[in-house]
Amino acid sequence: MQNMQNGLQPWLIDNFTQVQLPIEMDGETLYNFAVTTAQGASSPNRFMIIFKQAVTLPVTFIQVNAKRNADRTIAVNWKVANEINITKYEVERSPDGIIFTGILTSDANNASQYAKTDLSPFAAVNYYRIKAFDLDGSVKYSPIVKVVAEGQFPVIAVYPNPVKHKEMQLHFENVLQGKYRVQVLNATGQLLVAEVLNVTGNTIKMMPLHKIASGNYTVTVLDEAGTQIAQQNIFVE
Repeated sequence: MQNMQNGLQPWLIDNFTQVQLPIEMDGETLYNFAVTTAQGASSPNRFMIIFKQAVTLPVTFIQVNAKRNADRTIAVNWKVANEINITKYEVERSPDGIIFTGILTSDANNASQYAKTDLSPFAAVNYYRIKAFDLDGSVKYSPIVKVVAEGQFPVIAVYPNPVKHKEMQLHFENVLQGKYRVQVLNATGQLLVAEVLNVTGNTIKMMPLHKIASGNYTVTVLDEAGTQIAQQNIFVE
């Protein structure tokens, strides 16, 4: 943004969901929303941008994870840094990733990691985010994470295979939001191509393989902890 007065921060206001979201001035800000038949959802005055005095936010969300357990409960974990003047955290859940409801709370105790368990999640898709409360009454939200419906399993696969035109299409379905390291190795295990992909939902990521010769290769995918979660043999035409 140009011609911005020093010390001001733009915020997106959703008057329907009451969400307030700071707008990145050096990049892009994405906000998922839906227009329903509910009163106010399609109002021409639903969205507005206001400017507030910029302040240093008191906590940084390092990571948020949610995983369905064998007993159908869902474990929600989050890691934080710079926890200053935070009084508590609230786990919020949503069936659509748009309208959230608080379901669990945890007092802030200057820890770096917190955990809560949702004992009665939806059988379908669940979305979670963490809401941090400051002493002055302000709040900050974590990124949103998704837990797939019961019976749906994560899928990471290259398709089509053989890879045509040396453009690999990597399909991510039902995976947790996060960063994934994709590696292409030759028959001797030598690393030829590596790229970190930011995955936010069901998506197809393109990876160019122009620097390698035609032939057989192995693709491995690792999560943020460095654990291999997928492997596939491919042929590059």
